[in-house]
Amino acid sequence: MRRRCLAGTATAVAILALTGCGGGQEAVAPSCPRVDAVAGLDRLDLAYPGAERPVRTALDIVDVGCEVEGDELLVGAAVAVRLLGARPPGVVEVPFTVVIDTPQGMTPSQASSALIPPGATGTIEYFEHRFPVAAAREEVLVRVLYALVPDERELDRLSRERPRP
Repeated sequence: MRRRCLAGTATAVAILALTGCGGGQEAVAPSCPRVDAVAGLDRLDLAYPGAERPVRTALDIVDVGCEVEGDELLVGAAVAVRLLGARPPGVVEVPFTVVIDTPQGMTPSQASSALIPPGATGTIEYFEHRFPVAAAREEVLVRVLYALVPDERELDRLSRERPRP
């Protein structure tokens, strides 16, 4: 996963500091939230009509960037949703969800589906998330998490593999 976190702004601040410009206060760039695929929910075998057996699906974060826009930190993410191996006929709908994780708890942000057209093995979905800059400057730990949504059969398999304590 690549991260681009305010590289241009950081360079500009460094140049101003070295030349003696920029006023009396040091600019503090906000931290970029972590953007991750949830381990264990980034690869799932899902059942589809017309498929002889479950289809292996994958979700990967392929690019992340963030920048300050006014009093908000804009975080952009490109998420690849792919089919691994044999695919069913027609358009394939792969459900996934986005969760925002903060010290106050997890908040489901968005439930969605990637639509993979016939003949394709995947698609890229693009997202933007906005956070208050003040919270980012206070180093509040924020994560943006993406996960595939298991069907009932896969949920049963996952629960057998990870028994509750």
